[in-house]
Amino acid sequence: MEQEVRARLEQVIAPDKLPGTGSLSLFHIRGVGNDGPFGGEDKDVVIYGPEFLYVYDVGWPALPAVEIGFDVSGKGDPHFPDFSDWSAWSVESAAPNHVLFPSAPGKLLIGVVEGTPEATVRQGLAAFTTRLEILIPSLYLAQVKPFQERVIARRIEQEVGFVRYASLDGRTRLVDFSPGWFVDRIC
Repeated sequence: MEQEVRARLEQVIAPDKLPGTGSLSLFHIRGVGNDGPFGGEDKDVVIYGPEFLYVYDVGWPALPAVEIGFDVSGKGDPHFPDFSDWSAWSVESAAPNHVLFPSAPGKLLIGVVEGTPEATVRQGLAAFTTRLEILIPSLYLAQVKPFQERVIARRIEQEVGFVRYASLDGRTRLVDFSPGWFVDRIC
């Protein structure tokens, strides 16, 4: 499993390589509800497909992670773990809330002071970014070094005067059901 996870993460950080050693954890994530046609007061149901997140601690500011799904055929997934359909995430820590709401690796949303010329923005952020895309006037999507997003965001906010904020481009999830999301570390 570790080799599969490393191979995917190295695609994200290419041409760089992951450090030689680290610790790998596996988390099971699922949204559980009990109101509706399939649940009830005493019966919980999984309302979204379960997800599995491999989190690799290699000593970086963020934990690189690979997510795979679980495709039910019969009473389980006959090909689990299947790494053919995967996504990479950047996780602040192994705390359940951080595992549940990871960030897109190497992406920041940067808000600038209204009216700042694009040339000024590009020049001011050039030392921090590898790519910069305008989403709307005064909001940019920046590509930065993966798994360093939080550190780079803090530096941008402190060092670039026209930046109003630099925030992570994170995963959003519905949270309006009960009992809610469960995150369990499997190994």
